[in-house]
Amino acid sequence: MAAHNGRVEITCPITVRGWRGGEPLSDVPRAQIGELLDAPDGLAWVDLIDPSEQDLAELSHRVRLSPTSIEDALAPYERPKLTRHGDHLFLMAYATDLDGDASSPENGRLRLHRVSVFMFEKLLVTVRRGDGFDMSAVEKAWDADPEIAKEGVPALVHGLLDVIVDSQFDTIQQMDDELESLEGQLFEERRTTRDFQRQIFGRRKDLVRLRRIITPMREIVGGLMRHLSRNMSRDLEGWYQDLYDHCLRAAEWTESLRDMVSSVFETNLSLQDLNLNTVMKKLAGWAAVIAVPTAITGWFGQNIPYWGFGNTFGLWLSTVSIVVVCVGLYAFLRHRDWI
Repeated sequence: MAAHNGRVEITCPITVRGWRGGEPLSDVPRAQIGELLDAPDGLAWVDLIDPSEQDLAELSHRVRLSPTSIEDALAPYERPKLTRHGDHLFLMAYATDLDGDASSPENGRLRLHRVSVFMFEKLLVTVRRGDGFDMSAVEKAWDADPEIAKEGVPALVHGLLDVIVDSQFDTIQQMDDELESLEGQLFEERRTTRDFQRQIFGRRKDLVRLRRIITPMREIVGGLMRHLSRNMSRDLEGWYQDLYDHCLRAAEWTESLRDMVSSVFETNLSLQDLNLNTVMKKLAGWAAVIAVPTAITGWFGQNIPYWGFGNTFGLWLSTVSIVVVCVGLYAFLRHRDWI
C-alpha cells in the first residue's frame, strides 16, 4: 500500500473496464469508477491480482465489501461457494488445468486457479490468486457479443463462469485420455509396475481434488439463477440454464472418471495377484522336478545292498531314472501350464 495526500492507494495489479449504455469505454481511470456507477446506464469491472488485506480494505471503503467475503477471498483455501452479503453476492470458483511436467506423477498434475467474485448491481469485482487464470479469454467472450454488457453484471458473471467451466471440461477431457492410455497399458508385459502404480495414484489424487471443486458448481449456478431470477431476461435465463447443464455434465463425467480410475486400480491389483500366483505355481512345478533327482539319488545313496549296488549298471539305472522321470514330469507340468 502507498499513501498519497493522506489517502491509501491500491498497489496490487489492477484492471478496470467500463461500459455506458452497453457500449465499452476505451479508458476508465480508477477515480471515475464512482462516477460511472452513479450513471443510470453505467457498468464497471475491477480485477485485482493477489491483493493484500489493506488493498481490499481500501476497495471496501469505496464499494462496501463484506468483511466475511474479504476474509474468504484472502484465505489460503476455500470451497467453491455462493453467499449473499447485504447488497452484493460473493462467489468463489476454480479454473483448472494440468501441469505439463509429469516427472512426479504421484504428486498429481492438477493446478487450481481461484477466482473470487463480488457482484453488485452495476459493479463486478474479481480477485485472483496469481495470474494462472488468464482473464483475456473472459474479456473476449464479453466483447464477442455486444448484448452481454446490456444485460448487466449477471451477464458478465455468466461469461466468466462459462470460461471457468470450459477449463474444467478441458481438464476432464485430458484426464479421460490419460486414463484410457493407462487402461491400454494394463495388459502390456513390459510395463513397469512401480511407475504404473505412481501414475494411477497421481490420477486418483487429481480426481479427488477435481471432484471437490466441480461438484459445488451446480449449487453455485443454481443459486445465482434463484437470486437473479427477477432481473433476468429470457435470453440470459437460457444462458444460465445451459451453463447449469454444463456443470451437471462435468460433475457426472468426473464421477465416471472416478469409477474408471478405481477400476484400473483394482484391475492392476488383480493382475499383480495373478502374476504372483503364476510365479508361485512355476516355483512349485520346478520344486517338484528338482525333488525327483533328489529322491532317486537319495535312494541309490543308501548304504545297504540293492539291485545294481556296487555295479556300473546301478549308475546307469539311477541316471536314466532321473532323466526319464524329470522329462516326463516337466512335460506333464508344461502341458498343464504350471511351468
